[in-house]
This record gives sequence, structure tokens and C-alpha cells, in this order.
Amino acid sequence: MKKSIYFAMLLCILLCLTSCGESRRSYLKGTEAFMDGRYRDALESYKLAVSQGENGDDIYLDMAAAAARAGELSESAEYYAMVSGESEDSRILKKTGIYYEAIGEEEKALEYYNRSLEAAGSQKSDDALETRGLIARVESERGNDAAALEQYNILITNGYFTVEHIILAGKCYVNMQQRYAACQYFSMLETRKDVTAIHFGTVSNILSAAGDETDAVRYFKLGLEKIGGKKEKMTEGEYYYYTGRIAEAEVLLEGSDTVSGRMVRIAALIEKQEYEEAENVCLQLIRDGEDLPAVYTRYMGVKILQGDYDSALQLLTQIRSFGDRSALMDAEWNEIMLYEMKLDYKKAYDLLLSYEKTYGTDPEVEREIRFLSAAAD
Repeated sequence: MKKSIYFAMLLCILLCLTSCGESRRSYLKGTEAFMDGRYRDALESYKLAVSQGENGDDIYLDMAAAAARAGELSESAEYYAMVSGESEDSRILKKTGIYYEAIGEEEKALEYYNRSLEAAGSQKSDDALETRGLIARVESERGNDAAALEQYNILITNGYFTVEHIILAGKCYVNMQQRYAACQYFSMLETRKDVTAIHFGTVSNILSAAGDETDAVRYFKLGLEKIGGKKEKMTEGEYYYYTGRIAEAEVLLEGSDTVSGRMVRIAALIEKQEYEEAENVCLQLIRDGEDLPAVYTRYMGVKILQGDYDSALQLLTQIRSFGDRSALMDAEWNEIMLYEMKLDYKKAYDLLLSYEKTYGTDPEVEREIRFLSAAAD
């Protein structure tokens, strides 16, 4: 009898440990996706972790932030409502700040980040230094370059900085017209193994905008040298496109046989206003069996720019049949632009209000609401 009880207890413990292990793996997978900017994937992993037994303020805050970044603001608010209440734990305060930043409330985000920094105690702990990076990012986005640099310099002094920190710090110096200091920061990238082509391309664009074409070209070439490496999935043509060199990108992508390459070429053709050729590439993708929701959404955008509104609306019906929320979100935004281009501001405004209710708001939606509410009167 005692043996039976012992084995039953052991089995329960093992099942619990297995369940905890599964939920933790799902949670960490969600965190990795969030860090990569794959917010919908992150949210799905967090949901799975909860179904496997994960709970607490940590994960609800993570879910709220992921949902907000994915454009699901009403769902985000529901997760935030599940948080137990105010906490003085530095980690919880930091995650609360991440949530507020995700929903666009930067003042509240800074409030919680600074509270997190104060609660961390040791100003050189990893948690405190990570929070400084978050503060710097918000200050940088708000145009407070000096305040952002104060945090970046502390991070770099303590050896706690990412590639993104270096680029953003350098950009702050460029904005403050201290190009020599900016280039000293950018030069730190040249010896790092975790720098990608796009990182160098971003630096190139920052310097080009500041009028430093010599260094801009040099960093562009450094990025180009990385194309074809094991860690670089993009092609040379895609690199040209993502660094703003549209005409060259379109030529390089002309013979692309990949979906991603052809999708980027369509975007380049749209920017060059070569709509007929953009339509041809869309149709070729569909004929090749790549009838993906994103292809039809891009095709719909082309038809709108061509002024063929009836065909665009027919494509919207087809996109709805896929049941892909992300593609539908893009397509319904295209529909709003369609009626705006038709000068039917009342219809565009009504659709925009419905869009906001379904997908939430962001600065672009708010700008459109202000414009269309005035135009529709």
C-alpha cells in the first residue's frame, strides 16, 4: 500500500515538473519571438504557456505588450486588466513600462521605467542597465537626444550595450551635429560579429541624411560585403531596397525567383510608379501557385493606385476568404485609402472607425481620423 502511495506521489511530481517545463519553454519561446519583433508569434506562445499552467503578472504583462504591438489593443487591455495590481518589483515595473510604450503612452512608460530603475537598487545590475536602454529608446524617439545619450553613455561605460544601442547613440550625436562623436560610436560596429548588413545600411542612411556621403558609402559597402553570408538571408537586391536605393533594387530583383524577392520587387515598382509591371509580377506569383494573402493584398494596393477601384474591391472579397487577420488588416486599410482617393470621405471615415474598433489605434490611424472627420463634414 505504501509503495502504491509513493509511486502515485512520484508520478504526480513528475507530471507537474513536465508541465512546468513545457510552460516555461513556451514562455521563453514567446519572449524570443517578442525580442525578434514577431509579436503575433509571441502572443501565441504566451497563450500556450498559460494553457500549460504559466500564470502571474509577468506573463499577463508580456501578453498585453505583445498584443498591443500586434495591433490587438482591445485584447491587450484585457490582459493588462488581469495584472494583480501595483507592484514595487523592478521587473514588474519595467514590464509595465513596456506595456505602456507598446500602446503609445510614452510618458507613462517613462514613469514606470524610472520607477523600475529606482527599485532595482544596484544601478549596475543587468536589470537596471536593461531599463536604462528602454529609457534611452523612448527619449530618443521623442527627440530628447541629450537625455537618451546620458543613458547610452552609462550603458557603454558599463559594457552593457547592443548593436542597436550603438546605432541609436550615434544617431543622437548626428542629430546634435556632433558627427565626429557619432562616427566614433559607429566605428565600434566594425569589429562586432553580431552586426548585420541592415545595421550597416542603417548607419549609411543616417550619415547620408546628415550629408556625410563619404562615410555613408563606406558603411553601405560594409553591409554589402555581408550579403551571402550564413546569417544573411536577404539578397543583394533586397539589401538595396531596404537601404532606400529603389531603382538599383528593382533592377537587381528583376530575375528573382523567390517569393520574398518578388514581393520586394513589387514594392520597389510601386515606389517607382511602374504599376503595370508591379501588376504583372503579382499575377505571375499567383500563376506560380503563390496565392498567398499577402500577394493579394499587395495586388489590391496596385489596383487602387491604378484607379481600378472595382477590381480592388473584388480582391478585398477574395482576401476575406483566406481568414488571415494580418492580411485582412492591411487590406481593410487599403479599402479606407481607396474611398479616400475616390473623395468619398464619409465612407472612408465610417470604415476607419470600424477599423479602429477592430484593430485598435496608432499614430497613423489617429492622423487619418483627424483628417477624415474634418473632410467628411
